[in-house]
Amino acid sequence: MPVMKVRLLALNAQYRSIKADVDAAVAEVMESQHFILGPKVEQCEKALARYCGCSHAVGVSSGTDALLACLMA
Repeated sequence: MPVMKVRLLALNAQYRSIKADVDAAVAEVMESQHFILGPKVEQCEKALARYCGCSHAVGVSSGTDALLACLMA
């Protein structure tokens, strides 16, 4: 019986449409070296809070840290 391969997630087309913006943002952070608590992190947290309709959002280093923060709260 033939096996049908279905990709779980295919973001190639979406990424291509925003690649220039993503590359520019990554380059800006790399150039500034503000990886932790930098202005882009603060902008991201504020944008995420607005998007979620809450007063605050906190960026963490990984999904594991996000789960741990939730459990600790």
